Amino acid sequence: MKAKVLKFGLVGCGAMGGIVARHLLTRWKGRARWAALCDVSAQKAAEMAIQAKVSAPVMELSRLIAASDWIVEAASAAAVPEILRQCIARKKNLLVMSSGGLLSCTILLRRAAKAGIRVVVPS
Repeated sequence: MKAKVLKFGLVGCGAMGGIVARHLLTRWKGRARWAALCDVSAQKAAEMAIQAKVSAPVMELSRLIAASDWIVEAASAAAVPEILRQCIARKKNLLVMSSGGLLSCTILLRRAAKAGIRVVVPS
């Protein structure tokens, strides 16, 4: 039986987002794919997609979350609370690169844990 290919959504298409995008394509080949990209600048997201060779549509945050199994935040600490709120509402797992953004999210993290949502912070 063929394993399910995980769909990832990338929020934040700057330098860190580009590194994460390329990493998933090379290290997770055949097991994961980019479902969507999101950035405050749609043009920046489109440029990063071309540069990193990511063939995923650029869309706004709520649509990205709906289209993805996992969300990767590479935007900013300030963006983390809203991304986490939306992930909880849609029951989606979240990988947070801007870990400082979680400092103000104690209540949201409890809600995520109660809902069985995984919030992963790389170390």
